[in-house]
Amino acid sequence: MVGNCLFQRASGLVQNALLVGGGRRVNPLLIVLLESGHPLDTALIGACVVAITLAVAVPAGYSLARTPGRSGENLGIGIFLTYLVPPTLLFLPLSRLVSDFGLQDSLWALVVVYPTFTIPFCTWLLMGFFKSVPREIEEAAIVDGCTVVGAFVKTVLPLSLPAILTRSR
Repeated sequence: MVGNCLFQRASGLVQNALLVGGGRRVNPLLIVLLESGHPLDTALIGACVVAITLAVAVPAGYSLARTPGRSGENLGIGIFLTYLVPPTLLFLPLSRLVSDFGLQDSLWALVVVYPTFTIPFCTWLLMGFFKSVPREIEEAAIVDGCTVVGAFVKTVLPLSLPAILTRSR
C-alpha cells in the first residue's frame, strides 16, 4: 500500500509527481525524505509534537467546552487570539527558552517550539467540536456508574475520535 502511494504508473492520478525511469512517477515527499538523510528525525519530531499537542489540547478543549456560562467561551477566544500572534514576535522569547534549556542546535528544540503554535489552534477547534457532543450522553454514562473521567474516556472520546484525528494532522 505504501508503494502504491509513493510510486504510481505515469497514467495514474498523481499530478504533483515527478517522472522517473521506467515511466513511473515518484511522490516529491519521498524525494525530500530520502535526500534529506534524516527521515526518522522528521517522523520523531512530528510524532512528539502531535502527542504533546493532543495531550494538552484534548483536555483543554473539553474543559473549555463544558465550562458553564460565558467564561469558557471567552477563554476559548483568548486562546485563539494567542494563535494569531505572529511567530516573528515569539522568536526572541522562544530562542531564550531554547537557550535556557540548553537545546541549541538540537532536534528537541523543535519539539519545544512547535507546540506553542499548534496547541492554541487545536484547543480552539476541539472546543467547538466538544460543544456539539450532547451532554446527555455523558450524563447517561455517569448514571450508569462511570466517573466523570470515565464518561469522558468511554463516551466523548470515541465520539470525538474523527475530530481528534483530523486535528492531529
